[in-house]
Amino acid sequence: MAIGRVELKAMYEKAELQFLGARVASGAVTYELAVASMDDLQQRVQQKIQLCEALKKRIDWQLPFAYFAPSPCYHGGQFFKAVGE
Repeated sequence: MAIGRVELKAMYEKAELQFLGARVASGAVTYELAVASMDDLQQRVQQKIQLCEALKKRIDWQLPFAYFAPSPCYHGGQFFKAVGE
């Protein structure tokens, strides 16, 4: 669930967000409630992975979580844990 600026609605829709019609204004800016499933968003990132990688190089990421989630498995899983990364 997110809120997006209505003048940027086309951009959000390209990212697979679906707008619900509920709007609120704050000053001169109007926002609309939007939703998307995590599966849909992750699929969209994979479709645009080169763009996402290029953007990562230009963003000063200061949020308390990784830009990309770490891979869930290294060297074939638990069997190779003793080998290390």
